[in-house]
Amino acid sequence: MSLIKKYFNRDYNGRIAVNLLLFSIFNFVLAVGKFVIAIFTTPFFVVSGIINLCNAVSKLVLYSSMKKGKPDLKKASLIISSVMILASIQYIIYMLRTLIFNTKSMTYNLSLGCIIALVGFLELGLAIKAILSEKGKGSFYRIQKTMSFFSAITAIVLTQVAILSFSDSSDNTFLNAMTGSMVGLVMLLTWIIMIIIPYFSPIDNSVIQPVDTFISIEKKYLLKSRIFGNYYLSSEDFNEKPVYRIKKEKANYFSGLNIFSKITVILLSEILIFVYILLAGIYYLRTLFIVGKAKKLIFSESIGI
Repeated sequence: MSLIKKYFNRDYNGRIAVNLLLFSIFNFVLAVGKFVIAIFTTPFFVVSGIINLCNAVSKLVLYSSMKKGKPDLKKASLIISSVMILASIQYIIYMLRTLIFNTKSMTYNLSLGCIIALVGFLELGLAIKAILSEKGKGSFYRIQKTMSFFSAITAIVLTQVAILSFSDSSDNTFLNAMTGSMVGLVMLLTWIIMIIIPYFSPIDNSVIQPVDTFISIEKKYLLKSRIFGNYYLSSEDFNEKPVYRIKKEKANYFSGLNIFSKITVILLSEILIFVYILLAGIYYLRTLFIVGKAKKLIFSESIGI
């Protein structure tokens, strides 16, 4: 049996484990390659290579956690987020140094620039594929998607630097440094938030154990949204033990629209996408309070308030 058949004969989690290992090796090879390029060009490739190296280490941490029977995803999230925060800091420091001191960008010839851009596009393509292929929810998939997202973004910066170096004769130092600084800042803030999210996310804390007496709860809504879906609390048996569980109802707002309304939404999609992103951000922030609200509700029900 070929390796490809063995791969596809694995279950979903088995394929994810293999992907993590392969992407870790890929990022390690890219890091080494960028360190070698940095010897002949600029320190930027050391900075970019460190991002790949941290990605490789992070994926190995996730792989190691996944291979355990009961992975401690909160611990894995803390380790990975800490590693990526350090990677973000060194990325920001280099970009700000370039921005403040106006360090002139390295100019690459057409051949080297095309090779660098090709590597950047390869990173970008693999990162996008990884984002689209991850369909699960919770800490494990959230970490993977976040790593893939920032692999894609830093790959765009790398590609921009390479293409502008041989396609535009003007000095693009400010543009490259500003773009890199913004990416680094967003990356830093995101990984700081990633440390906190597992303790508040309703997906990671969907099962709540009863503290004292168990009170049956039929269905109590915690958060309502016609666009993004409703969260509610109910009691049920889980592994033959009574527990409280936070569940989510799928949104049916768009499927319930008539054909005229759907066409209007499509025509105004370029404007509505920004409204949708804003509302999605507000909705996500509200979900971080759901676990606390559920515990308060359980306490109120237990004392008869």
